[in-house]
Amino acid sequence: MKKILYILLFVPLAGFGQGQVDCSLLSVTDVVIQNDSITFEIFNADTMDTHYPYVSYTLDANGDTIQNGQMNWYVTPGETTSYYYYTHNMEFGPLVLPSFEYPLFIYFTYTNFIGEDPGDYTCELLYYPQMDIINPEVNLEKTLLKTIDILGREVKDRPYKILIDLYDDGSSKKRIIFE
Repeated sequence: MKKILYILLFVPLAGFGQGQVDCSLLSVTDVVIQNDSITFEIFNADTMDTHYPYVSYTLDANGDTIQNGQMNWYVTPGETTSYYYYTHNMEFGPLVLPSFEYPLFIYFTYTNFIGEDPGDYTCELLYYPQMDIINPEVNLEKTLLKTIDILGREVKDRPYKILIDLYDDGSSKKRIIFE
């Protein structure tokens, strides 16, 4: 009978067991700021779940507070992306943020129920938005292949005619010579 009691008591805890989450495995993948809300997208690369997680507050590069959190009462599974919403009460007008500067310092708080050192923990996460660079290698030097007229015939420079210069990088430039 004691064996059955131990199994009933400890098997649920083994499946629910958790230790301290490794903060270096948490990353903010996106922050969306709107008139009435701020949404944080946080990826948990750790295999451990985070319990009762929330973004407690967010500071910008100047140390200004741009958000104070509200509790989200659920479990964030390990190895997944979760979304944390801070909703502004629109009765007081739209969300007015000071002009803030990146990076953002986001304080992610969660609870460790069992295991070593149970209690609440906060991870400081850094967010700096990625800028997409369309063409990182700008080719400033290009070689003129040929000059053509509007009918596609190769021509020499001539005044008062539409000329099209074709370059080795696939670009072209239209021009007219006035004398």
